[in-house]
Amino acid sequence: MSAKKTPLSWLCRYGVSAAVALVSIVLAATVAAVSDASVLFVILEAILFTAWYGGLGPGLFTTAVSTTAIAVYFMAPRGSLFIASHDDMLRLVLFVVISLTGVFFASGRQAVQARLARSNQELSRLTAHLEMVRENERTRLARDIHDELGGTLSVLRLGVASIRK
Repeated sequence: MSAKKTPLSWLCRYGVSAAVALVSIVLAATVAAVSDASVLFVILEAILFTAWYGGLGPGLFTTAVSTTAIAVYFMAPRGSLFIASHDDMLRLVLFVVISLTGVFFASGRQAVQARLARSNQELSRLTAHLEMVRENERTRLARDIHDELGGTLSVLRLGVASIRK
């Protein structure tokens, strides 16, 4: 598998990010219409999923889209990016901080897994090389022992033959 990202994987990661953000915003609007429960948790789940699935860029993209949607659709005055209440502003800032923390942890985990996979591949390559070196050394030792014992046995055979005469 290539370490370089292809345009399709880039498009797929950001496409999934946009789709998940849209679904979470619609789901949050539905939850807000029927309950007083905080919709921020629904959207936070979407952000964490996209960071886990797509990495840092898609996670940040979903955070930006979701934060904008929260400000426009869920905070007064609705339909505007202006936030009138200090409580709403604090809630939004805390949401962004928590979201960014989750995104950085999730993308950091991805980076660590990628390094672990590369290390495992290198370990497999080195193990195969070590086995090849061991086998070559065994073959060389067997050949040396065979040659030396063959020479010694030939000398002994000649010695025994000369004693018999």
